Amino acid sequence: MPERTHPSNNEVILSVSRSVEEAFELNPKLVGGINEASKESHDAVIDDLFNKQPHTDTNKNGWLWLLGYSYLGRVNQQVLIDGMENFILGGTMDNVTEKGFTKALQSQLTEDDERWGDTWKKRTIEGQLERTYQSFRDYKDKYENGNERFPWLKVAGNIMINLYRIDHPDYQK
Repeated sequence: MPERTHPSNNEVILSVSRSVEEAFELNPKLVGGINEASKESHDAVIDDLFNKQPHTDTNKNGWLWLLGYSYLGRVNQQVLIDGMENFILGGTMDNVTEKGFTKALQSQLTEDDERWGDTWKKRTIEGQLERTYQSFRDYKDKYENGNERFPWLKVAGNIMINLYRIDHPDYQK
């Protein structure tokens, strides 16, 4: 059996467009963008992230749903926290589109690659649900107690790595 070569980080970044598209197909609420995202408080949106987890390491639709939810969370944060007027006047409307979210997520993953390199490759699919939710709990703690913004693009980046592992079952550390 030929030795498995590690994917380049670029493969994950290139898969963002397809995964975001799948998330939008899976959850029609995402098309509502601003309207859907502004229905709840930002704290409620963050709480929902924890209440709607995939429940298994390999539940692709669950991870795709969360990817879409991270889009709604990001839009919610921009609208409710930054304010609708600043949001519109600031020229950030592209950020609430599927294309804008995809572009921002690709940038986040590129930035993460520069900072962390290929450390994500050292972990297998087993246990990724718990590892990911531990990161989400850390993000929530920093949001609630450290006066930091909730990092929706980092949430989405974690999800993208998990989706990559699911889509490539032959991938091993």
